[in-house]
Formats: sequence, C-alpha cells, structure tokens
Amino acid sequence: MVNEVFERYITRLERRGRDGKTLMNARRTLQVADEWIQAQGIDPLSLSAEDGEDYFAHLIERYSVGTCRVHLVNVRAAYTYALSRGQVSCDPTVEIELPADNRPKPQRRQALV
Repeated sequence: MVNEVFERYITRLERRGRDGKTLMNARRTLQVADEWIQAQGIDPLSLSAEDGEDYFAHLIERYSVGTCRVHLVNVRAAYTYALSRGQVSCDPTVEIELPADNRPKPQRRQALV
C-alpha cells in the first residue's frame, strides 16, 4: 500500500495487538480505497469530503451496503487517526451517509427441544 494514512493506521492496529482477521479486513478494505485514490490521482493527505463522497458512490455501485459499511468503518478510522496525529487537516468521511440496507433479515431458527 502506498497511502501513508492507511499504512500508519495498519501499524497502529498491529501495535495494539489486533487479531489477524481484523488486520486482514482492514488491509483489504484500505487497499481498495488506496487503489481508487491512486487511480484518481489524488494525494491521500489532501482527500476532500467531496472525494470521499465520490469514492463511496463508486463503492455502492459495486458492493452491498453491508460491505460498504465495513469499508466506511476502516477508512473513517484511518482518517480519524490521521487527523488526531495532525497528518491530515480533515476527515473526508465525516459526512458520508450510506443508504439503508433493505435486505430482509434472516429468520432465527428455533432451538430443538
């Protein structure tokens, strides 16, 4: 990954001893974001709120709302961390709102007695 915002956040997760699944999910989702940012020719340190909206509009066309929520959690956490460290001047995800997930909830199975 080229994006130093994301690299520093992953390093933070590693230092905090997060489990392998958490690290794998964070790397995977942040890699997708990193590739999009690079393809747009945007400096990750200067990602704007409008860029963030464009990115999630791009994602919502390709992934389920639930998957987009996982991406949002990781990208938002990375930029919140970068903002707290003075690495960036704004969080480009702060105003992102994803649509409701209207898929029916699975029925709970009753326990056999």
